[in-house]
Formats: sequence, C-alpha cells, structure tokens
Amino acid sequence: MKYLLAIFFLVWALPLQAEVPTLRNYTIEQQSKHQRVILSFTSEVEFRLFTLSDPERIVVDVPGAQWGIPPGNHMQKQQNLVSDTIKRLRYGQPKPGTLRVALDVVAPQKIEDAYLRFPPDFQGYYDLILTLSAGPTNEKPSLLVDAAEPDSKLEKQEVIKPEAVKKAEKSLPK
Repeated sequence: MKYLLAIFFLVWALPLQAEVPTLRNYTIEQQSKHQRVILSFTSEVEFRLFTLSDPERIVVDVPGAQWGIPPGNHMQKQQNLVSDTIKRLRYGQPKPGTLRVALDVVAPQKIEDAYLRFPPDFQGYYDLILTLSAGPTNEKPSLLVDAAEPDSKLEKQEVIKPEAVKKAEKSLPK
C-alpha cells in the first residue's frame, strides 16, 4: 500500500512540472530570393539572435531550452542539407540552461525577418522562423542593435520576446 501511494503521488506530480522547451525539428527551405530556417520547439520560447564572423555564422540562443533531436536524425539531416547559403547547422550549450543553434553560412547574410509562429489552437510545435537573404548584416536598428560586449566577436544581437512577435504571424505567406 505504501508503494502504491508513492507511485500515485509521483504520477500526480509529473504534470505540475513546467515543460522545458525542446527543439524537436528543423527545416531549411531554399526559396527564390532567400532562405527560410524553421526551428520547431515543443513550447513557447524567447530567443536572442546575432551574427559572428571568421567564419560567417548566424547564431540563435534560446534560454531555458534543450536539444531534442536524436543524433542519428541530426546527422541524416546534415547529409541531406541542400542550401546555397547554409553549409551546416550546429548546436551546443554555451552556458547552463541555454541552447545555442549556429548556422554556418557561405557569406554574410541579411536577416530579413525573425519571429515565433504559434501553432493552431496551441496544439503542435512553436516554430521559430528566420528569413535570410544574401548581403551584409542588417543595419536597421529596429532589427539588430550593437552588441553589449565590445570585446567579444559578437557583432550584432537582438532579444525577441514572444509578445513582440505575435503580430508578425500575419505576415507569413499561406
């Protein structure tokens, strides 16, 4: 009886734990004049977007998230990666509790758009969508701002909160 009661409380308490946003899939779409990168998470996320050079990279930091794609699936996706712009996608954890996704690109890219698309009826994945085009990094202060760490290789950064990107969902082509 004692064990049965312990199992009951364990099962009952599991749903009370907050879900850790997990990256479950990614897609890179080649479109006529730009690339679209879609990172699919299990729940709503905030993210920080910036570029690095030597070599050229676009980096997305997602605080509180974790990688959830099995290594075999990631390797297969890397082998099938067909893109004129993106050479590969890497991931890591620069500090505890932060998922970093790095896109190695062949040349500097302009970040045309970056937003979180919410799933219909909040069922399914939350897609973090980046739209990139060839050219120098953005100079628009509204999209990218100077980095706070002048001594690092960090060139530009942006912090995007979910509330600020909900309105951008309407701009997605259907």
